[in-house]
Amino acid sequence: MSKQELDNTGPTTNTAQPWRAYEQVMEGESVVTDLASELRRHTGVQEPRDPDQLVSLAIVGAETTEALARQLEAEWTLYTPQQVGVVASALCAQIDAASTGLERLRDVLAVIEQRGETTGTGAARELLLAAADGTRAAKVNDRQLIETLNALPYLGVLPTNAHETIAAVADLLGHAVTLNATHHIEDPERLADRFDEGLGCGCQIKLTDVYGEAWSFHRGDSVWALYRESDGKPTGDGGVVFTNWTELETPDATAHPAHLVAQIRQNIAF
Repeated sequence: MSKQELDNTGPTTNTAQPWRAYEQVMEGESVVTDLASELRRHTGVQEPRDPDQLVSLAIVGAETTEALARQLEAEWTLYTPQQVGVVASALCAQIDAASTGLERLRDVLAVIEQRGETTGTGAARELLLAAADGTRAAKVNDRQLIETLNALPYLGVLPTNAHETIAAVADLLGHAVTLNATHHIEDPERLADRFDEGLGCGCQIKLTDVYGEAWSFHRGDSVWALYRESDGKPTGDGGVVFTNWTELETPDATAHPAHLVAQIRQNIAF
């Protein structure tokens, strides 16, 4: 199953934890950032840790969840109900882990007392247990929640490659732009290689802003970018080189076309 199929239909296995299914589907692809990969490298170690590492891990976890909550305020954070289900299942897993962690902190505190390095922990341990129970009680039936989200239809159509994306962006922008397919790569193998390298299909969108400046929009170096034609420097072989451009915030080759359109309009008026 591809990422696109999962986004549109939802995972078919591990229903209560589709974030696990999503992780398995995306193995070998770039859905997990370098930062997340580094965090996994640390969390996957089974040997005992020193206190500073554990405290740091707890802080990073809290900051990550807080950042997620902030990001969810944005209109284009997620595209499909199934993606909502993936994030919801991951958050439910965090609630489970938080409950277990609070229980184990109670045990850790008891061990510290047994070593004779603190005293009078009874009230604190009872509060930790109450916090664990309260956290667990606050969690809804996650299986029902995820199944309900996955059952919601996705009525849109997401692109499956960079060419479909740029063509859809051109359609949404309408008569105000021109899709230049002169340099479109026709050979399927070469096109697939370009996609794997984070490049586009060779197509460009040409548009002119309200000030008369000509721009082009296309994909390259794993980003979507706007190029002002007047910034181009001619080369000796008849080509043009750009030393500056405007990268859109969304790098995904198969981003929602309307999401890219919104970002284009944020950067230039036309």
